[in-house]
Amino acid sequence: MIVVFGLGNNEKKYKNSRHNVGHMVIESFKLELSKNEKLGCSFVKQKFGDQDFVFAKSSGFMNNSGEPVQKLLNFFKLKPKNLVVIHDDIDIDFEKIQKRFSGSSAGHNGLKSIIQHLNTQDFYRLRVGIRKINFKSLNQDTNKYVMADFSKDQKQNLTQIIDKAREVILQFKPDKEKETYSI
Repeated sequence: MIVVFGLGNNEKKYKNSRHNVGHMVIESFKLELSKNEKLGCSFVKQKFGDQDFVFAKSSGFMNNSGEPVQKLLNFFKLKPKNLVVIHDDIDIDFEKIQKRFSGSSAGHNGLKSIIQHLNTQDFYRLRVGIRKINFKSLNQDTNKYVMADFSKDQKQNLTQIIDKAREVILQFKPDKEKETYSI
């Protein structure tokens, strides 16, 4: 079984923000998630092909995702190696997605919380690129950028990116430590 946890914030004002792309991918499966107050997340168990999945997203803020992830893994008696966390990544260009096993939080507070609660970096991440060309050279406020909605130009390709992320999840094999996909 694979737990697919989409990072995001539940407040309505963040629904379409770059930072909520993990929630967007989970929602794209159009599954009925059940809210579980004890676990601090909404989830559903679903089979695709011969693979069992648990699709989940936190009920609170992204920066506190570690506790619900830990509780969900414990509930299903799974190890962190059975976890795929979908999150935005400012270090990857928009229209790129990278599957990666292990690594630091790279300053992402949602990942930092998960690493702290699981006491390991050894889980999969599906890193969805949100960086625009020349972002670093524009000297923009990173927090302001990630919390903002996707730009008009980005929205034109967002569906394709989410579709590609969904495809990568459904074909997920824990065999390669790092793969990069483009739309």
